[in-house]
Amino acid sequence: MKKETILLAVILLIAATFRIVNLDYLSLWVDEYVHVLRANDFVHNGASIFTNDNNGVLLTLFISPFYALFESNEFWARFPSVLFGLASIFLIFKLAKSLFNPTIGLYSALLLALSQYHIFWSRIARNYAIFAFFMLVCLYILHQLYKYDQHQKQAIKKSSLLLCAFLAALLSHNLAFFLLFGYAFYIIALHIQVRYFTKKYQWNGFLTKYNLALIPAILLFLFILLPFFGDLLRPILSLFLPKKIVEWVVPNWDYLAELFKTKPLHSWNLYLDVLKFDYNHFYILGFFGFIWAILKKPQAGIFIFSFFIPILLLMSFIFREPVLPRYLIGIYPIFLISIAFFIDGIVQFVAKKIIKNKPTLVFSVSLLAIVSLCPISENYKLVMGKKHGRVVPKQLSHWNFANWKEPAIRVKNLIQENDILMSTNRNSTRFYLDCSKERTIYPFRQRKYDVNQHKYIPLTVENGATNTKSLQGIVNLFNQNERGWLFADYYFENVLTDPIARQFIIQNLNYHYDLGNEFIKVFSWDKHKPRLAKNYILEELGRDGIKNQSSEYKLNLKKKDKKIITLNIEAQGLDYNNELYLLINNKTKVNVNLSTGDQFKKTKNKRARQTFQLKLKSSFFREGKNTVKFQYNPKVKKEREKGCVIYRLNIS
Repeated sequence: MKKETILLAVILLIAATFRIVNLDYLSLWVDEYVHVLRANDFVHNGASIFTNDNNGVLLTLFISPFYALFESNEFWARFPSVLFGLASIFLIFKLAKSLFNPTIGLYSALLLALSQYHIFWSRIARNYAIFAFFMLVCLYILHQLYKYDQHQKQAIKKSSLLLCAFLAALLSHNLAFFLLFGYAFYIIALHIQVRYFTKKYQWNGFLTKYNLALIPAILLFLFILLPFFGDLLRPILSLFLPKKIVEWVVPNWDYLAELFKTKPLHSWNLYLDVLKFDYNHFYILGFFGFIWAILKKPQAGIFIFSFFIPILLLMSFIFREPVLPRYLIGIYPIFLISIAFFIDGIVQFVAKKIIKNKPTLVFSVSLLAIVSLCPISENYKLVMGKKHGRVVPKQLSHWNFANWKEPAIRVKNLIQENDILMSTNRNSTRFYLDCSKERTIYPFRQRKYDVNQHKYIPLTVENGATNTKSLQGIVNLFNQNERGWLFADYYFENVLTDPIARQFIIQNLNYHYDLGNEFIKVFSWDKHKPRLAKNYILEELGRDGIKNQSSEYKLNLKKKDKKIITLNIEAQGLDYNNELYLLINNKTKVNVNLSTGDQFKKTKNKRARQTFQLKLKSSFFREGKNTVKFQYNPKVKKEREKGCVIYRLNIS
């Protein structure tokens, strides 16, 4: 017992290190503000902690005391997730030990402790670590109910605890709903196993723990999975559940039929990628582990099978939208228990056949083997690699962390009291500029995704309302105010922004290359000062390490009567002659020579905003329409600031 406790403590210590170090480095991401700002307003402004979107309200409640005692920053926002992540490691040990034995419990705890997937979600102020924790609490209590024969008082007590844990899981994330399906499958499978495959089976009447929930379990699958019963259930659920939840809970079989034709395995492949990528080829052991567990220890095997495989299939083929890697985290620990069971089986086989009478040596070697196969280097990069952007592979998370801290520090003292503030992510702007809740920050988006129509549609604009939801609203805001700012992350470039509105901003506001960074563009206007150089286009290349080629631009050459054609290119941030190239008509590639820059000729300033004149052979072009793309050379090294920006392109 002492050795077991010490090993678990060491595992928890290693897990805590991977989850706490540099916890506050990354800027908060969009979804984290659901909890962060609400907790901050609750603690410091007396606002209600409950709003229309109570997504993961339980995590908000746990963040609030830390904000009351300490500073409202990234560390304390994410610290509760660290605690729930560590508690999950302890719980997976307890559950695996209860299901099988202490060795499998330690294997499971080690796998979860070193899982890059779990480490990442335990370092984020979002409701996924807490969701995984309460799912494990439910599973542990549920297993205790069915592992032993309970006295009536004990059964009532554990059932009450299970109900409380389930409610906590639902308050953490509505995906806890899948526990009902897992439980229903478990009851049906357990009833079949006890009734038909147990030699010691004795008739105890209908009111047994195996039979009591059997009818509701069967009805659950019938009502949800059969279209006829689903149509009957939908209006009933609509009486006490929001329409969005009802549409998700009761499958739309017509829409599913379309998805089966167009993207039959999309959701399945996305969730399978989590299993395949976190522990590489270990995931195969997990699927074999379910089968082996059912054969070797049926009731425990049925338990882990029931709370993973049916839920995975439902998420992949029935409840398949929305679909994101993080949604698997509620049942992911069960998969790791299955891997641990299979590893233990291999270890026991090797111990009997090769290394005899040395259980301590076998156990020590097996732990080292598991550690060697864990993603240690990837975890180290996640914790110690101080960079924003995509910090874990896309297979484990689709999040891309924009660095809002740097621009906020640079801009904060430049903003005046009456300045208009616009932002593609107003929560980030509010948090990092320390804006009060009362100050209006206009959300710069003109489109949204309609879940019913399954497409992007324009935002609705109220008549006469000041807004940035339409081009006209943006123009009015610009015309009616003396000064203003726009902070734009990647949403400025994607489908949520109207291209015409984007172009208005580029051409009419000042772009501050030095105030932003590779993630955040900073624009402003000030009618009391002369306008800075006008922008016709705005192409940032190489700054984020991802975008190295521009959009395609059209050049119209009326007459091809000269041997040399001069292109004017206005750009900024160039350090080397081999940094920026032009691809003409997808055939000819020429570089932008720094010596042709007008500022370089005067001051030798390479990185200044300046116009470069490229004198090119007319044979590179054709009469009429020509296409030009800018290409950045990612192999350029030792730049003062990575990347460059292009403002204008035309023919002299």
